[in-house]
Amino acid sequence: MSTVFDFLPKSLMVCLLLFCGAHVQAFEISTGEQVQCPVTVNGQSGVAREIWNTYSQPEDRSPELGKAVAVMRLDEQGWPTIIFDAQAHEKSIKGSQTIWDFVYFHECAHAQNPEVTEVEANCSAYLEMGRRGLMNYHRMKQLETMHFNMMSILPIEYGGSGAQFWHQTLQCVRKAQQ
Repeated sequence: MSTVFDFLPKSLMVCLLLFCGAHVQAFEISTGEQVQCPVTVNGQSGVAREIWNTYSQPEDRSPELGKAVAVMRLDEQGWPTIIFDAQAHEKSIKGSQTIWDFVYFHECAHAQNPEVTEVEANCSAYLEMGRRGLMNYHRMKQLETMHFNMMSILPIEYGGSGAQFWHQTLQCVRKAQQ
């Protein structure tokens, strides 16, 4: 009995096997749900790649992360890739699942549109958490505290301070909810 695969050129078959054989990446949010970040690049739809940077020595930490626990970068082919600091996640996930949900959706916003600003990515993350029923007063206060604890001087794209970053985020959220 023939299958559709019998009629495919070998090069396409290899590509399919590589693509299908690659493990499906999914981020586990605080509800236990596995989520993926849907993206479309140059008409091609898929999900953002995830890289979990693990390291034994601080100097082996991905330089792409800088001071962040996660960043979005485009890979060599222009495909959105979210890089996570696996050690930071492991150390803090039990006490700060809300923050990691927010970080994931923030980086996903960048993956879906690399042109969004930091405030817009925050706004998108907040709204996405609300759509998923993950936002309430307690969680909002956790996120506010995280922002207020950020370095007192942040680059201008973050509003200059954690407090201003959060203030601009909430302004964006209010505007989007009108």
